[in-house]
Formats: sequence, C-alpha cells, structure tokens
Amino acid sequence: DEADDGSQQIAAAADYLRIEDIVRILQVRLPHAALQDPFEVLKPAGVLRDLRLAARLAGEDSNWRGSARFDGLQLARSKDLPGVTGISGRMLGQPGHIMLELDSRAAALDYPKLFRETIELDQLRGRLDLTRLDDGWQLRSRHLTADAPHLRTVNRLRLEHRPQQPLFVDLQSDFRDGDAANTHRY
Repeated sequence: DEADDGSQQIAAAADYLRIEDIVRILQVRLPHAALQDPFEVLKPAGVLRDLRLAARLAGEDSNWRGSARFDGLQLARSKDLPGVTGISGRMLGQPGHIMLELDSRAAALDYPKLFRETIELDQLRGRLDLTRLDDGWQLRSRHLTADAPHLRTVNRLRLEHRPQQPLFVDLQSDFRDGDAANTHRY
C-alpha cells in the first residue's frame, strides 16, 4: 500500500517458509544490492515459522519490525565468518538491531580460524544481539551455553566486523565436565 506521504507500507505474515525459497524470491528484485554477495557466499537454508514483518519504505526514513521462529538454520562458512548448521530459536528485529534467542539441539560450528575441527554441539542456548555500528556490525552474547558430547561450556562472545579490518573476536569460556582426551579438536 502507498500511504498519503508517498511511503510504501508492507505487512507480511507466514506460518511456514523455507529460507532457500525466500532467498530465491528476493534475488528476483533485491531490496538492497548489498545483499547479493552475502546470499551467494553464505547460502542460507532452514525453515522460518510464524514470520511477521511490517515495514514502511520511505527512502532514508524507512523503518521495519520483524519476528520469526527458525529451525535447522544453516549458513556456509565464508572467509571471515563461521559456518553453522542445525540452529533453532526465535528472532526479533528492527533497524540496527536483531536479537536471536537460540535453543538448538544437534548443531555444529565450522570456524577453522578458531577451532581445528567442526564443533558438534548437543545443545546451543542463549541470546545473541546483532547490532549495526557506524562503520560495521557487532555480534554479542553475555551468556551462551554450548554443550558438546565431551565438554560443557558457558560463553561470553563479542565479534566485530569493520570494513578493511580483520574480524575481531573476543570469546571467553568457562569449561566443565570436560574430557581432556578431546582437546585436540580445539
């Protein structure tokens, strides 16, 4: 719909959507050309449930809000970002900030810059906040539980991406119930 001020109003809802299908639809006419490369590199996949999206498109004065549950989320590993599989939880978003509440079973993290092997996780739970910075973005978690078959952890995480700079990673982990025979994986 077009409002009296010339802006476009968009409201969307879906009970079930495959992420791969959303990417194909968006590639017909991307809302932002900058999305092309991330879609091609990260190859997002999985399922969205209970998607709700409201947007007002008015040039620089655009605004949006969205929420969804997601299951089996997958992102391919890229040059700077880790790959993930089997991620489930819920998302709430608005301009400049997306909150992910993770509640995953049988997930995996593939990040050779930090770990020697892909890390298989029995459980991954906690909140992640993705925030836009003036010159990049930040991903932060103050309490992220990641349990592998041979190790239980509680983690604090801060990643910052700024153009033309290396990815900054601050990961602090408290370990318990670990089997030292598996330290070669890390």
